[in-house]
Amino acid sequence: MLTELSMAFGVLDLDYVPQGASITSMAAQRLSRLLRSQLSELLDQQGNIGLPGWRAMVFLASKNELTQRELVEYTKIEQAQLSRALTDMEERGLIFSRRCDLDKRSRRFSLTEKGTIEFEEILPSLIRFNQAIDQALDAEELKHFLLLSEKIARASILAIAQNDDKNASALGITKSN
Repeated sequence: MLTELSMAFGVLDLDYVPQGASITSMAAQRLSRLLRSQLSELLDQQGNIGLPGWRAMVFLASKNELTQRELVEYTKIEQAQLSRALTDMEERGLIFSRRCDLDKRSRRFSLTEKGTIEFEEILPSLIRFNQAIDQALDAEELKHFLLLSEKIARASILAIAQNDDKNASALGITKSN
């Protein structure tokens, strides 16, 4: 059955699954890598902003001014990677930073006029890309995909926490979920 399944999904190259590996995990990782790669390529074509920079721009455009800690929380990008992107964006004049009034060790970031213009120029291409991805599934398929994704996420958490019931219950996860 695994061979039949993997043959049906050639883009993700699941013809060979190493012993002990999860085909579900491999498919999810490869899909994620493919989507990130395609998005990064599109961003490079649009303005050489890079995915970490774009994700920061999205939140700065919607929240006006954020600390680096808030950007890390919102974007889910590692601190060092985000720091490099913010430095690059500031050097290019896309963002402005200032010291926080309350915590002088912290900086607050905001888009400059140039950054806002670049964001607005890139946004339509990203909207079209995301719509194409979202339109690949009808409403019922999307609902099913999201439910399955959540189920796989919970199974992953349970697999790690299976010997530590305290962690699983703290997350509100039980085997029946």
